[in-house]
Amino acid sequence: MPTRSRFARLRPCAGLIATATKSCLALCQFLAFLFYRREIVIRFDRVLVLLSVTALLNIAVDALSRTVRARLRLGTRVAVAAP
Repeated sequence: MPTRSRFARLRPCAGLIATATKSCLALCQFLAFLFYRREIVIRFDRVLVLLSVTALLNIAVDALSRTVRARLRLGTRVAVAAP
């Protein structure tokens, strides 16, 4: 019996192993991509919350300063004394 027949029987298994390895690598790359996308989404959510909080604080400070100016009857312009 020639030695080639022994290797011929192993070839289909080698192809199956190579296909399984490629599939596993593709799955790992896909999972890495999904986790990366999730990290980006989480960061975007944090940025959106921080921007919203900053905007609300800015609006609150503006409303407070308008109230204080109205109660003290201060104008919005500074009067400059003539020399």
